[in-house]
Amino acid sequence: MGMAYQTFQQEYMQIPPVTRAYTTACVLTTLAVTVDFISGTFVSPFFREQQLDIISPFQLYFNPILIWKHFQAPYLPWVLLAFSILLGNSVTVDLLGMTVGHIYYFVEDVFPLMPNGTHLLKTPHILYIS
Repeated sequence: MGMAYQTFQQEYMQIPPVTRAYTTACVLTTLAVTVDFISGTFVSPFFREQQLDIISPFQLYFNPILIWKHFQAPYLPWVLLAFSILLGNSVTVDLLGMTVGHIYYFVEDVFPLMPNGTHLLKTPHILYIS
């Protein structure tokens, strides 16, 4: 094996045992579900006819659709903000997105229902599918 493999193996073995086991389980679960080696859902033995999804942290991080599916829409921006904080990223983009989302919601859903309100945002006709 090459030098890169030995370096990866050395780095991997330096990870604390619990973190190493958890990370390995996350990667293997994600890989097994992705290649359909195991099903992404299973029937719970405790609740009749209830299916539970197997979701690993890697799936949540790399697949925003799963985040949308498993968290109610109003909480999605807060979940994404929490991910940014946990990863040490700047929260400026998340806060800007929340602000723009609130403005869009007001302009599209609230303002038209107000007295003398109107739809301010119109879809260009060129984007309509005939």
